[in-house]
Amino acid sequence: MSDREGMHGYGEKTIGAAAARPPLDGGQGGHGSPVGRPGLPRRSRRAGLFSWRWRAFTAVVLAIAAVLFASLWAAGRLVAFRDASRSAIGSGQGPASGSPSGFPAARPSLPAPGSPAPPLPPVPARLVFHGPRERRAVAITFDACQDEYPRTFDLKTYDILEETRTPATVFMGGKWMEEHPESTKLMAANPLIELGNHSYIHPHFTKISDERVIEEVRKTQDIQYRLTGKRGHVFRFPFGDHHQKDVELVASLGLTPIQWEVVSGDPDPNVSAKAMIREVLAQARPGSIIIFHINGRGVHTAEALPAVIEGLRERGFQLVTVSELLGLR
Repeated sequence: MSDREGMHGYGEKTIGAAAARPPLDGGQGGHGSPVGRPGLPRRSRRAGLFSWRWRAFTAVVLAIAAVLFASLWAAGRLVAFRDASRSAIGSGQGPASGSPSGFPAARPSLPAPGSPAPPLPPVPARLVFHGPRERRAVAITFDACQDEYPRTFDLKTYDILEETRTPATVFMGGKWMEEHPESTKLMAANPLIELGNHSYIHPHFTKISDERVIEEVRKTQDIQYRLTGKRGHVFRFPFGDHHQKDVELVASLGLTPIQWEVVSGDPDPNVSAKAMIREVLAQARPGSIIIFHINGRGVHTAEALPAVIEGLRERGFQLVTVSELLGLR
């Protein structure tokens, strides 16, 4: 008896009237007919078995297709959320982002609203234009300032820093941070980025009182602290404009005043990306501090930055933050 015969009862001996029943399909009984087994012919039984297996196979295929569709839909929703978040950050509006990829990231616990930044201990009153010449390292810096005129956030420039894993120091104005809180938090959450202080509303320090100098620095520290839980340890004078007394006042508040040595020229729309690359690479020396903008004033910054970063690294320069270049922290 075959496996199929044993399973379906084919070939069993019959007794009584059932033995005299003629085969339904005109055959001689045995393997070709359902002798002793009432019901459908063998071909119909096979068709029914095949139909059941086909329905099961179809159900499995549909279930797999449903799972794949759901996965693709979820992935599409995540991509859409990320792109929308990053777009909102670029305009200074929209939902909180946090991480460089556009998704919420772990941030330091923020102080209570209205909490002032804890004061920093005073530092030596010196104005820094470059770091030590012994080490083949340079610091790329960006200004993110705003006066009474609105400014933006160059998300494309930031993305280049992230993609190339380039450390940088961003000197942020208090007014700019108020207008771009999510962009501020985005950069603060990136360990490659050092936050600096660039005054509140970008005035000429040579034209304001000592009290106003202190207010500009402290107010910006407080805003940065409330938004990010961090405090700047380096400061850049608006326009680079200062008196020696201003250097002393800033240092008394615990911030080291930082100027620059290499000028990118990026606020000038007449300076092309090619010219910017050529000038920055020609001027860079060990210890150089390079100035760019990331607030919409850098007309060709994003276009030039990849070649600048690559060129500096090809020349053997290590790219670091200002504080690392100077050994401040």
